Amino acid sequence: MALDGNLDWIYDAAFDDEALARMANRLLAATDSQFLLAGWVDSQGVYQPLVSANHRDDVLMSYFEDFADKDPWFAAEMPKAPLERTTRLSDEVPNALFARSELYNEFLRPSGLDVMHAASVGAANADGMGAMIFQRCRGRGDRDFSDEDMATIAGMSGAVRHVLKVRARLRRSEQNEGAFSLVSSRARIGAILLGEKGRIIQANALAENLLASGDIVSALRGRIVGADALGSWMAEAIRRATDATAPSASATISDVSRMGAASLTIIPVRGVSERRAMLMISLRAELMPGHDVAMMQAFGLTAGEAAVVRLIANGASAAEVAVRRGRSLQTVRVQIRNAMFKMHCARQTELIELARSLVLFVDSTGSAPFEL
Repeated sequence: MALDGNLDWIYDAAFDDEALARMANRLLAATDSQFLLAGWVDSQGVYQPLVSANHRDDVLMSYFEDFADKDPWFAAEMPKAPLERTTRLSDEVPNALFARSELYNEFLRPSGLDVMHAASVGAANADGMGAMIFQRCRGRGDRDFSDEDMATIAGMSGAVRHVLKVRARLRRSEQNEGAFSLVSSRARIGAILLGEKGRIIQANALAENLLASGDIVSALRGRIVGADALGSWMAEAIRRATDATAPSASATISDVSRMGAASLTIIPVRGVSERRAMLMISLRAELMPGHDVAMMQAFGLTAGEAAVVRLIANGASAAEVAVRRGRSLQTVRVQIRNAMFKMHCARQTELIELARSLVLFVDSTGSAPFEL
């Protein structure tokens, strides 16, 4: 689609929410795409979705919670985002490799999204980096983004980068004010770009903290090493991802971290002169004691009810909560029923989902006060 050169409709989206929605739909038409998704990873490794088009909310939630760290396009784009370039992602992740990915086979196809072609606009500043992804969903045999398509996207890229950076800054400001945020927008992802045999090339801030702690991974003579039982898995996963003939991705769950369970994925990334891999470590944030105050204020729970909901949402059984809190099992069950009533939940599973979907910004101890 030819553009008239006036990109005010993109620039207007930086501060106007209605203009942002209009921009997303107009970009779909301008790029002949079916889907659009834009997000930002800040300097601490926290992923923030900024705008989407034609993606259902439940599908997006599933993506951010379970598949963002398994996205080969995301892994290929993030190391290059600081270059602020426009990329046809099949040039980075060949279609044959993408078709074998966990993202495609376990998320996109079961969700009815047969996405096979994508193009991106990368952006970066001192606050982090991000990208806007244009996706075509017409099956594997349909056309990729042509050179003419890429030229159209490049012509809009300066305005798109401006919107991404402003929206990321606005989102950070909202966070600093202590507002509620969905768990999907709080996915913490540590990203480490690796060369052959696990040589560490680049890591974001969260990944550097993880390397320093040694809980999950550590650095030994410039190469990455997995903690405990992860060591052998990681060596084999890196070997598979950097295989010269048939590179493949690997994933596992680690329970060795003091921070709780972490999902690890190693994805092949096409390098300039060598085979590379991206290790993505997704940390699932648990409710902390500081969240009790938020639930008390938001739903009118008592301190005891909020503490019980937090423990239940973090995976404890009612009997385990009773032991940990020194209360009778009957008392805990009454508190759960009271919380369900106040939070308008018909089943305990709904209570858990609601509690886990509301995350407030706390300090590392989880004991900071909240201002709602």
